[in-house]
Amino acid sequence: MGEQALRQAFVAALPDRIVGLEMAYENWRLAQQDEPQVLEEFYRLSHNLAGAAALYGFEQVSAPCRVLECYLLEMMRSADDPHTDVCSSDCLGHLVAAIRCVARQLNGYGKGGESGSGPSGDVGVKGGGLFSSPQN
Repeated sequence: MGEQALRQAFVAALPDRIVGLEMAYENWRLAQQDEPQVLEEFYRLSHNLAGAAALYGFEQVSAPCRVLECYLLEMMRSADDPHTDVCSSDCLGHLVAAIRCVARQLNGYGKGGESGSGPSGDVGVKGGGLFSSPQN
């Protein structure tokens, strides 16, 4: 499989990865510190998405994922210290929403869209983005 095909496969799988990240956030928000494995799963998903996006040249997705990953890592490290407040639930929610918004812009990747924003200038932004919901 060529580089272009791999990038297209990454973009095609991106909506499911974003949904997984959003679900991990919701699971963490509901569980909070009661279940450390929920935080670890949230971290793992953000870490994997950050790395994969960077690998395929999508820094606009990777960068906010890395910020989220850093917050989650610090939260895991300070889980035993009740006086440490690394990041609020709202802050993490905003980061996840930002990742979703940026990922939407990759719709049409490799299809010769209007505006180049990808690693080689061939990512077109077409109406509505990756997700069809009107919220963001």
